[in-house]
Amino acid sequence: MNILLIEDDPEISSMPETFLTTENYIITAAMVSISFLALPVGLHLKSSKAAIIAGLIIVFGTQGNLGSYTLMYNLPFYGVLLVPAFAAIVLSVYPVEKKDVA
Repeated sequence: MNILLIEDDPEISSMPETFLTTENYIITAAMVSISFLALPVGLHLKSSKAAIIAGLIIVFGTQGNLGSYTLMYNLPFYGVLLVPAFAAIVLSVYPVEKKDVA
């Protein structure tokens, strides 16, 4: 029985240098922020399931293609979506003390 070590495969051993770049951290932070667009859906419907499903739909939508134009790892597209995500967070958290969210 042979055990494959990470150091033995050059493609696998170079993955940390490839994926741990500053650009990937920015894209990851943007994607997490964009997922907050699902927050108002969950609050409006008072359903955690609706928020999770809306978040998944957002993630699937941002990882797709429009013809030959890809949306995956597209920083300008993520930048445009950050504006409504920030507005969704502010508008969802601002009136939270006035209403029952549970």
